Amino acid sequence: MDNSPMVSVILPNYNHVVYLKERIESILNQTYQNFELILLDDCSADNSCDILNAYKEHPKVSALMLNEKNTGNTFLQWDRGIRLAKGKYVWIAESDDTADIHFLEATVAALELNPSAIMCLTGSILIDGQGQRMKRKSRDRWKETGEVKTFDGKEYVKHNLLYRNYVYNASMVLFKREVYDKLDKSFQQLRCAGDWQFWVEVAQEGKVVEVRRKLNYFRQHTNKVTSRSKYTGEGMFNTIDVMSYMFSCTDVGWYRKCLVRGECYRLIAKLPVSPDIRARLYVEARGKMGVLPVHYYLERINRILAFVIPFLPTHRKDKFK
Repeated sequence: MDNSPMVSVILPNYNHVVYLKERIESILNQTYQNFELILLDDCSADNSCDILNAYKEHPKVSALMLNEKNTGNTFLQWDRGIRLAKGKYVWIAESDDTADIHFLEATVAALELNPSAIMCLTGSILIDGQGQRMKRKSRDRWKETGEVKTFDGKEYVKHNLLYRNYVYNASMVLFKREVYDKLDKSFQQLRCAGDWQFWVEVAQEGKVVEVRRKLNYFRQHTNKVTSRSKYTGEGMFNTIDVMSYMFSCTDVGWYRKCLVRGECYRLIAKLPVSPDIRARLYVEARGKMGVLPVHYYLERINRILAFVIPFLPTHRKDKFK
């Protein structure tokens, strides 16, 4: 009898017909086979539903849910899928990404060896719309050694999630299903940064495991919500919400708060938005986080001093190695 834990793989799709078959096959071909596949579509305007329906009778597919009206919110799709999940672990496999066949094998093993761990993440290889590896610098701040490292979740938030979303792609994470019922569901309202707040909340419920292998393929293309949101300011408004949330629930200390405020000011300053939107962002950041111009200068000075004073934190140096 197979005693391996079941994984619920949730595939939320919207208009990714070009990548959909490759994504589904990358799941079905996993070396770890104790999983169910939950297929979701948010009323795609392309032919995605034809592909999804072709897999409807596959023995691994436990549910196929096709929305008749577009919600415009991927996190509502996450919620729907997780509520259907029967497994011990959940993998949100974004429909435009793909995966190494050993992804589930490695992440399940890491979590099973660390009972107090709540989530496990791997590294990613960036690919373009045609599936070719990109030369862009990796977002992972470690070398691919194959090591498995475990961190206290609250400390992980302080060091790896405070300045920006280090868990930059949902497809790189496996987490325990049970944690979802403990979370504040307000992340669902943050269309462009809800995943960031989601991982902050999850991490605080236990330990975080990193498998230092690049087992996820994270696709980069211009049709992503995050690619478009920087021109409207929506992504930055959401970022302010997440940062202020962390200030309220995490003991990060006054010095790090100053640095985060300075980083927030810098991000607003360089956004390609209209002067009106920029002014509104500064007002929002000041009201919710206490961001002032002086914090920007403090952050810049700190960054320069960090070259000669090794213990000073910066958003790069502060991350766990």
